[in-house]
Amino acid sequence: MNWRVLQTLFVKEMLETFRDRRTLFMMIGLPVLLYPSVLLIGAQVALLRQERIDKGVSRVYLETASLLDMPLIRPWLEASGKISVVYTIMPRAALRDGEIDLIATVKAPLSETFFARKPLAVELLYDVTEQRSLEALDRVDRLLKDVAEREQRRRLEERGIDPSEVMPLTVSRVDLAGSAKVAGSILGALLPALLIIITALGAFYPAVDLTAGEKERGTLETLLSTPVTRSELVTGKFLAVFCLAMLTAMVNLVAQLGTMYVFLGQVSETLPAAFSALLRNPLPLLAVILAIMVPMALLLSSLMMAVCLFARSFREAQTFLTPVMLLIAAPALIAGMPGLRLTPFWTFVPVVNAVLAFKEAMLGGVLPQDLFLVFASTLAVALFVLACAAWLFQREEITLADDPVLPLSWRRDAYPPRDFLSASHALGIFGGVMVLIFYVGSLLQAYWPLPGLLLTEWILVLAPVLGVLWLVRADFRAVLGWRPARLSAYVAAVFLGIGAFLATASFGALQERFLPIPEAYREAFQVFFTAGRDPVSYVWLFLVVALSPALCEEVLFRGVLLRGFAGRFPAWAAVLLVSFLFGLFHLSIFRFLPTALLGIPLAYIALRSGSVFPAMLAHALVNALALAFSLRIMPEPVSLWFFPAGPEVSQVSLGALILGAGLLPLGIALLEKGRRA
Repeated sequence: MNWRVLQTLFVKEMLETFRDRRTLFMMIGLPVLLYPSVLLIGAQVALLRQERIDKGVSRVYLETASLLDMPLIRPWLEASGKISVVYTIMPRAALRDGEIDLIATVKAPLSETFFARKPLAVELLYDVTEQRSLEALDRVDRLLKDVAEREQRRRLEERGIDPSEVMPLTVSRVDLAGSAKVAGSILGALLPALLIIITALGAFYPAVDLTAGEKERGTLETLLSTPVTRSELVTGKFLAVFCLAMLTAMVNLVAQLGTMYVFLGQVSETLPAAFSALLRNPLPLLAVILAIMVPMALLLSSLMMAVCLFARSFREAQTFLTPVMLLIAAPALIAGMPGLRLTPFWTFVPVVNAVLAFKEAMLGGVLPQDLFLVFASTLAVALFVLACAAWLFQREEITLADDPVLPLSWRRDAYPPRDFLSASHALGIFGGVMVLIFYVGSLLQAYWPLPGLLLTEWILVLAPVLGVLWLVRADFRAVLGWRPARLSAYVAAVFLGIGAFLATASFGALQERFLPIPEAYREAFQVFFTAGRDPVSYVWLFLVVALSPALCEEVLFRGVLLRGFAGRFPAWAAVLLVSFLFGLFHLSIFRFLPTALLGIPLAYIALRSGSVFPAMLAHALVNALALAFSLRIMPEPVSLWFFPAGPEVSQVSLGALILGAGLLPLGIALLEKGRRA
């Protein structure tokens, strides 16, 4: 690589970007100007609202079983001066409309309970969505506990009993977090997510301009015709995008910290000291931020460039990057949730690990080994994405591609016959199916589990795919791989299906250690197994859970998507992309990795056999085995040999692992031999 040429390209891209004042303003100027208005004003409004609630009087409607009890209970509530007992005709409606804050209902007369030395039941009705109602609940609850404690002491003293003898435990609350840690917790939940999102925006505009923008202006072809290698060209562009992303990150970091110092100085005299204690020695914190942001900027820059290479215009690139920004923002915001810490699992999840490491640093420090794992894992992912971007730039069919546009018409004769769909067309079909599943299929399965799943597969997955292919006059045999396969391909599918089932089961047990499935999800999943124990119920269950997904999902993933991607990318890239989408399709963080791993052998079967039918067989076999073990209809010796601790634990035995390890290469050998024949 000629470093002199690389320097010239880098300087050229940087100068062009800095000459574009609108892009520069959107990258750096606008966020810096927005911080004071968004953070300062927003935080001040929130604090003002909280202060009004703290200083305000809670409006409580008191309902007693006897009118004679009203003058006795009312002083209990109004003793602190923070509660006012009010009257209203329709208390529940008033609570819902915000006219009162709480309803306190005394269930029985005092004469029959409290004064008769029996428990007095009090019900507190509140609105969890209203801060005033929650504050009233806390105030009333504390006052009633004080009344109960005083009455308990009085009764014990009347009987000559020392209260300490019957109160073996006293609990007092002492907050050791301190204002510095509280400030760090608040800032740690907000600043990292904002910083990563702004850094992504810093890479957004240069990546669009230096790839799709050059395509649209017609200057990319000129650059490609110069005596410059593709690797030098992509490296120069990437360095420009990376430097601008880092510049954006650093400018916004300074703006964030400056804004927070000003804000904390305005609202309290104690908070600046606490916050300065948090940053008394800023070098460790800045070192952590730098260690996080360098690989993160590398990752975001390479990701933006890789996506933009598929766009033909500036507007199309912006359209492509909008969901990418959402995918970046979502984990960044989720990682800012209270209570989420940097565990071994999260250190390897991009974006989430960076936000959590930043948050740990704001809370008082992050362990060096955790910081190293975050840095190394993020850097590894960034280098992989960068390698993919460089590889994409080497392919003229991608950098200079001009995909045919399908006409927007409901008339079938408006489409010429076709024996292929492009990758973008296949993604469009996938996106439409995902919308149907999310907004319609999820409701069907929530209210009608088994029939809803059946309708989802056949009506929302298979029917739209076949309908679109029919409308655009696509050749089903070519687009879907809808052709017969050799007998050896089906035998190989059986071997690979069993091996894939054992491999995914083993991975599921491993994942359970780092990302355990919540009990609520397990209980929700068990609804599929509440059918009867008769043969008809079993057949119905296998039809819905095992066979239908295998038939319908294979048409979409190993048919439309795999064939569309295989025409644009190498076989290995097409397999990985389809497997990633297959994991995403199931809309569960707990099923994503096992399902994506299962998609790899299924896609391999479909590619090597040239047919989607062996992949359907393997998919159905995996589903059927999982269902059979879950229903415990396998013979007990077989079940214990595969899963000694029980199928619900998914701890595969050593013998089963050896069996799976032997079946996988055997299936691969059969497919390769049949392909050569």
